[in-house]
Amino acid sequence: SGRDGSVYVGTYVSAAKGNLYRVTPDGAAPTLLATFGGPVFSVTQMRANGDLYLEVRSTPKLVRLGEFGAALPLTGTVPANPAQEGVLQAGPDGKLYRLIGKVDALSTLDVYVP
Repeated sequence: SGRDGSVYVGTYVSAAKGNLYRVTPDGAAPTLLATFGGPVFSVTQMRANGDLYLEVRSTPKLVRLGEFGAALPLTGTVPANPAQEGVLQAGPDGKLYRLIGKVDALSTLDVYVP
């Protein structure tokens, strides 16, 4: 969910295409924010500045967008193409977390400072 109550939805259109939509709480039609060269399977929003971070099955794997879909460069220690697939989550501490693997004794959690 977004900081204004919106919901961001990543989609699988095909193996070579994915979309990101924004659905607002007022019930208006979803807004297409961006299209990518692969499915979007993880979306999170940094509450402090509204930036969106996505993990996509394409290159680059991690993408940063402004709150309304403008492409932004990755910052800090956030890599463009980390190993494996992961799920992103913005933390209350301002860090971006990425869970990789099954949640068991072999899982890893990467922490990035955007």
